Amino acid sequence: MQVITKPPAVDMGITPPDHNQPVAGTDGSPSAAPSPPARPLWVRILSSRLVAGLIGVAILAALLRQFSLGQVGAVVSSEPVWTLLVVLLLNGLIFSCRAIRARYLLSVLGYRTGVAEQTGICLVGQTLSSVTPAATGDFGRSVIWQRRNGVPLSAGVVVVLFERFYSLGLMVVAGISLTALAASPTGFVLALAIFAIATGCMLPWLFGLCPRGSFPGLPALRLPGWGRLLGLRVRLMRVAAALRQLCRSPRALIVFVALTALILCASGGQIWLLLAAHGVAPALFALVGVYCLSQAVGSISSLPFGLGTADIVVVGTLSLLGVSPVMALAAAVLLRLTVTLPVAAAGIASYFLLGIHENLSGTRFGAAEPLHGGGGNA
Repeated sequence: MQVITKPPAVDMGITPPDHNQPVAGTDGSPSAAPSPPARPLWVRILSSRLVAGLIGVAILAALLRQFSLGQVGAVVSSEPVWTLLVVLLLNGLIFSCRAIRARYLLSVLGYRTGVAEQTGICLVGQTLSSVTPAATGDFGRSVIWQRRNGVPLSAGVVVVLFERFYSLGLMVVAGISLTALAASPTGFVLALAIFAIATGCMLPWLFGLCPRGSFPGLPALRLPGWGRLLGLRVRLMRVAAALRQLCRSPRALIVFVALTALILCASGGQIWLLLAAHGVAPALFALVGVYCLSQAVGSISSLPFGLGTADIVVVGTLSLLGVSPVMALAAAVLLRLTVTLPVAAAGIASYFLLGIHENLSGTRFGAAEPLHGGGGNA
């Protein structure tokens, strides 16, 4: 009888496991292969937001196709050089005010930083927020403050939360109120606008008046095992206490509202300058409303820099104010060229020049630190 032998398993491309070999990772055994190094933060963001960026560009291109590209290009190319220079200079004023605003809020919590350094950090935060969904990248500023200035992570998160939600609420209220006032300039609408904006300014102060025990469920908050291990309950309680401290300070609220109003007026002034050079000059308060609405929509958009969505808001609201569609679209393009691109370039430059790429790499979120009694670097 002929005996048929089975070929070795290795000849069939199958390598049977050798149970006599030690398992990797145990004591005395060979260590596992090292994991590849993590990619830099800016590489991860660009790779993850590429598709969304292409969608935003496609929306903007579709918007451009609805009008005569030749007319839009003629308006853009005929913009005076002095107007473009003034608009660029206003970018510096705007981000200086943002830096002063963030620095002041940190000082209320007991931490001091430099204005020049804060300007660069604000530029980086703006760029990160513009390329992440719902502007979540702005929380990178809290990590930068922790690594560069010794500000506890919880305190930095409080400042970013306070800035984002308070400014977003003010932009939504001011955008709707001022646009409605421009569309229907009556005494009744004016009174409603003043009441709405005043109420929006006072809401954080009313929140700060809540008694300390207004959130009884927070100390007894049930968290999973990993949540208790990381001390998330303590973090949440300290964040709530710091938010209450900011909201209870009338001076902090007044400074914040004043600087935010200056930022919004300067941003609306940029639109006014771009339009006035061509003989179109709507009221400044109306253009502040246009800016507020476009930024509010763009900040909650998942598209980088609010591409497409913010531009549609600018074109639509300017058209409602009587600006021709071609001029409105040209203004949106000019804003991208004089505001979005320079700010993004400045943010990327600050990211590397200030060494922030080293601050954000390998960051570990340690235990929460007290929110009081510590200064940070001057």
